[in-house]
Amino acid sequence: MSGDSLFEQHVVHAMVVPDERSMIEACHKRFAASFEAAHIDGWVAIAVDSEDQGHAFKPASRCWLLEMGRNSQAFLREQHDYRFLQAPSARDAIATLRKEMPGWHIDSVVDVDRLAHERGWRLTRSEADALPDMCQVARYIRFDRMAPALPLLEAMGGVSKD
Repeated sequence: MSGDSLFEQHVVHAMVVPDERSMIEACHKRFAASFEAAHIDGWVAIAVDSEDQGHAFKPASRCWLLEMGRNSQAFLREQHDYRFLQAPSARDAIATLRKEMPGWHIDSVVDVDRLAHERGWRLTRSEADALPDMCQVARYIRFDRMAPALPLLEAMGGVSKD
């Protein structure tokens, strides 16, 4: 919650961290004091490799994250969802999504390969034209219940040390 909002405000944030514990600590440090009842709803972990010094960024087929939305009289607010697609361009990713999800519009398009490259990383793929290796996690972690940071979560089995 922030300001006089009636509903949660969601922040989608990209970071490179070695493990879940580091991600949770980084989010706690960055957002816990900024929002009332700040928490994590979930995350997508994408495997990355160190970018070679001489490796040129190759935008042939990239991973795109699309935020989409739709309005209807059945809902007070706009519905949102997110989708990862592998495509040669943002235009191709948008066209694919529009065919697969009629009635939804595109709110945001993120070139995940470029985002990783700008931070000195390369997305790990099992095949050249496949989506990167990723793992989606739905886990609710309230920052105000973290005392003093993570030992309590570890004792409850809520955070992996791997």
